[in-house]
Amino acid sequence: MEVNDTNYPFWDYASFISTNNGRNCKAALAFDRHMEKNVPRVVLIDTFKDEAEEAIQVGRAMKDTIRGIRIETPIERGGITPNLVDEISKKLEGEQIQGCDIYVSGDMTPENIKEFVEKKF
Repeated sequence: MEVNDTNYPFWDYASFISTNNGRNCKAALAFDRHMEKNVPRVVLIDTFKDEAEEAIQVGRAMKDTIRGIRIETPIERGGITPNLVDEISKKLEGEQIQGCDIYVSGDMTPENIKEFVEKKF
């Protein structure tokens, strides 16, 4: 299958991680090896570990190919905050992981969104 900007293949990420025994970095590297190079590498983090720890682990392993990370921390675990995103961003910079965007998703509320806008994220 030729992959272009309009037909990225769909992959059930939860199943993908499950087939790699919950090892998110291993799953992301398998995806990286097998997908065409023009498919952006955006990796969901915080599935099994601390968000910053997992971002660094995945960022180091995919330093040359990672396009971004996606954080989806549930409200029950503190939710996604500007401070969390700032912490992850600084740690990625400290590891010289360049060009890695940070996406947030999940249990965002209007209040969360307002916080991000005020912090200019």
